[in-house]
Amino acid sequence: MTYLDMEREIKKQVNLMENLKKLETKVMEIGQYLKENKQNEKVFIIGCGDSYFAGLAVLPFLKKICGHTFEVTTAYQFSNYFSQQLKNTTLVGISMSGNVARTIEAVYRTKELGNTVLGITNNVEGKLFGEADYNLFLNIEEEPGWTPSTLTFLSTLSSLYLLGIELSDCSDKEKSFYKDKLYKHLNYISEKYENMEEISYKIAENMHTNYAKAPVYFIGGGPNYGIAKYGAAKFLEVCHETAIGQETEELAHQEFWILNKNNPVFLLAPKGTGAYRSFEVGSCLREFGNDVVTITNDNQFEEVSKFTVEIPEETDELFSPLITALPVQLIAYYYSQLKGLDPNRRSHVDPFRKKISRQLTRHSEVRI
Repeated sequence: MTYLDMEREIKKQVNLMENLKKLETKVMEIGQYLKENKQNEKVFIIGCGDSYFAGLAVLPFLKKICGHTFEVTTAYQFSNYFSQQLKNTTLVGISMSGNVARTIEAVYRTKELGNTVLGITNNVEGKLFGEADYNLFLNIEEEPGWTPSTLTFLSTLSSLYLLGIELSDCSDKEKSFYKDKLYKHLNYISEKYENMEEISYKIAENMHTNYAKAPVYFIGGGPNYGIAKYGAAKFLEVCHETAIGQETEELAHQEFWILNKNNPVFLLAPKGTGAYRSFEVGSCLREFGNDVVTITNDNQFEEVSKFTVEIPEETDELFSPLITALPVQLIAYYYSQLKGLDPNRRSHVDPFRKKISRQLTRHSEVRI
């Protein structure tokens, strides 16, 4: 049987805006309630894996429009080290299945202390939907296979942007401005999809032809640190490659000391606050001998990059994760194909690995 699940879900992202607009009214209702009851003074976003990475990616935008209200951490960290010290807090728990054990544990502990829980999920039958005080049900029709998160990841990003806008103290005019910017960036996906598809295949083909040596590095700063972590996760899941996602500056202080000249490095570097340092790092890596692939809308990176994935000129750095995630998905997909693997299934599809994965993430006892 031939599966096309991951490919279909990547392509479905070009039509995501219609589904997101259906969520907007619900987000407004929840935001209004939380503000009226002063539950927007401290908001923790938690999750595991891609759900956590989504929070990291949107956090700089949330900090900009909501000040110090928002924090992002893993479900494990929150549940075991933060939850007992918090009052008047809203927990935003993210889990597409709604059954990730550590996330559910964090929900229970939050509610025990009288705090509010908002769930973001794609499963109305999951524990998260049943336990949360409020839910944003993404209502994404996923393909039947157990595929890597692409469509649901972008949906989660978009929902978090909307939530931040509603919980801010921005004027109605400012909120409309940010919402328009959000939808504009979602439109960029459909406008640039074919171009990104073409260059992504070329990059994957080059990696395969030149026998790229693992690990593969993804580096990004600010909002794209979350996408760097996400990119590494996709290569782990569908390419069977050791991959590392790191913050732009921290690469110089950690992984550089084991970096090999044959290691591909993906640099997520849209115009904005982080562009200058990203260019410095890219220049050094190019001098060292690495093949640097840059995802950017800044022409200066052409001189340090073997390949450049062009994103729209108008891309706002704070909204750029909506755009930079797409070529990361496509490159992982094509590279997996070229290696003779099945990118439409996660690497842990074999029964034993899947069994242990479920034990690690869902079947462990929730400790109260």
